[in-house]
Amino acid sequence: MRTYTATAALFFVGSCVVASDEEFGVAESESTSTNGRSLNGTSLNGISLNGISLNGVSLNGVSLNGVSLNGSSLNGVTLSGSQLTGTSDTGGSVFGSEWGGATMNGVLSDGSPLTLRIDAAVTLAGPNADVWVYDVKYALNDGSWSPLCNGNTAVALSGTWNYASGVAGGGGWIAGPDVTFGCRGTALAKCVELGYKPWQTVGGKSLRDYHQACTRMIRADYCGDGTANTFDGWQLNVFDNLNIQTRAPGLDSWGFEARWAPSGALCMSSYRALDLIVSTELPSCVAERIDSACAAGNFVDLSLVQNYFDPWGINVALQDAYARYPRSRSDLEGAHELIDHALRLLAEKKEPKPRDVAQKIEQAVTKIKSALTKDLPASFGNNLMRRYAQLVRSSLVYEIDKKVAIGTPASKLANARKNLADGDALMNKTPPDYPNAVNRYKNGIGSL
Repeated sequence: MRTYTATAALFFVGSCVVASDEEFGVAESESTSTNGRSLNGTSLNGISLNGISLNGVSLNGVSLNGVSLNGSSLNGVTLSGSQLTGTSDTGGSVFGSEWGGATMNGVLSDGSPLTLRIDAAVTLAGPNADVWVYDVKYALNDGSWSPLCNGNTAVALSGTWNYASGVAGGGGWIAGPDVTFGCRGTALAKCVELGYKPWQTVGGKSLRDYHQACTRMIRADYCGDGTANTFDGWQLNVFDNLNIQTRAPGLDSWGFEARWAPSGALCMSSYRALDLIVSTELPSCVAERIDSACAAGNFVDLSLVQNYFDPWGINVALQDAYARYPRSRSDLEGAHELIDHALRLLAEKKEPKPRDVAQKIEQAVTKIKSALTKDLPASFGNNLMRRYAQLVRSSLVYEIDKKVAIGTPASKLANARKNLADGDALMNKTPPDYPNAVNRYKNGIGSL
C-alpha cells in the first residue's frame, strides 16, 4: 500500500523553480511501497522557504561544486543512484551518513545567495533500503536554519524537472549534470518509493520512463503538460508491465482510470471524469483521451503503468461542500449518485444507451437546482453546473464523431448538431445558462 500527499522540495541548478507551496499543494504525509493500493497526490515537487519573503523570487539552483563539510572542501561531488559521494581536500571519501553537516551555496533567481545544509542522511526501510534521503535546511538571515521540506526528508535525483503547468514540457524530466532534491510526499519521491527508481534497470529496461509515467499518474496529469487534475488522498490500485507494482486483489468495484506513458495518459475511461467535473476544470485533452474501451490489459499500446481508482473517492471532493452546506447535502448526494450512474453507463464495455445517460444527467440537474433553493451558493452551483455541462458536451461530441466515423448521413445528425450549437450558445451567454445548456446537450444525445 502506498500512502501519499504532498510536501515541498528543491532542485539543484538548472531550470527555475517556482517557490510556492500554494501552487504545489503542500501537505504532510507518509509513504510506503508494497504492491497494490495507494494514495495519489497533486504535488510534483515544491520548495518551502518559510523564513524568506520571496516576493516572486524563486530558487534557481545549487551547484554541487563548492560543497564543504566541517570546514573542508569536498571535491568531485557526484550522485550515484540516490547517494551523494565526494572526496574531502584531505583525500578521504565522504558518503552515506557522513554527509551530516555538509553545506552548499545556492542562488535565487534574483541573484541573491541561499546557503543549504544537510543535517542528516539515512536510508529508507524495507524494499527501499537502497534509497538515501536527506534532511535539508536553509539559512535564514538571523543565522538560524529552517527545514526545506516542511520537516520531511528528500530524495536526491539526477537532472531537473520543468515545474510549469499547462505548457508543453510541463512536469517533464530534464537531463543534465544537476541534481534535484525531491521531498518525500511529492510525486518525485513517491514514485521512487513505489520502486520506479530512475537510476535502475529492470529486465533490460531503464526505469527512467517508468518514473516519469508514474509522476503523471500520481498527479492525474492526463495531458502531460504539468497540470494536476485530482485531490490528494485519492486511492489508486497501480500495476505495470514489469511487475514492480502488481494489481491488488479484492477491489473489483473500483473503476479503471488510465493507461500511462511518460507523455501522460494514452487513454482514460469515461468513468474517471467523475471527479474532474467536481474537483477541477476539465482539461482540454480529456475529450480526446476519453474512451469507453479504455480498460486494463496488455501493454501493446506502449503504456508503462496502468491503474484503477476508488470510485467512491468522489467524497474527498464533496466532503467540504457537505460540511459547509448541510441543507443541500441530500441534493448533492443525489446528484452525485445520478452522475455516477450515468458515467458507469458510459464506461460499460457494451454500447451505452444515450437516452439512459441523458435521463440521469437531467435528473442530476434537477437535484442541483433544488440545492440552489436551499443553502448552496449560486457560485458553487454554477461551477458545478458548468462542469456537468462540459462533461455532457464531451459525451455529445463523442457520439456525433462516432456516428460520422461509421458513415451516418448528415441529415440524421442535423438535430444532434443543432442541439450542440444551441448548447454552446447558452454556455457563451452573459451570464451563461448552464442548466439549459445541459438540457440541449442531453437532447442531442437523446436524438442519437
